[in-house]
Amino acid sequence: MAGFVSVRRKLRQRLVEGRATVLVTVIFGGLMRSSAGCAELPVELEAGGCLADLLAMLKLRFEGEVREILERVSSAEAVGDEGFPVFIAVDSQDYRFAQGLDTPLQDGQKVYIVVPAPGG
Repeated sequence: MAGFVSVRRKLRQRLVEGRATVLVTVIFGGLMRSSAGCAELPVELEAGGCLADLLAMLKLRFEGEVREILERVSSAEAVGDEGFPVFIAVDSQDYRFAQGLDTPLQDGQKVYIVVPAPGG
């Protein structure tokens, strides 16, 4: 409940300040959840931001294994490595079938980042 209150407070603050931003929720799954140390993370981006912007912000926020995974996701698309076991979806759509890392993010969307656990 405390997280919900802080998100509402941020929304209210954005309205008062008149800033053009969007608030998305990043949901970590599988091994990414334990590496990140949380299941969900609200992230505020400038309006017009895309998935690449979000990943860049997350790379600045996290260290170690999480940052390495995010770095590999960013470079995997550039070299066409589709075998890297990280699933990213914006709401329910795999980002690779949208606009890739250029997929625009809207206020209230959920971005799922999942690294499956080995063995199922």
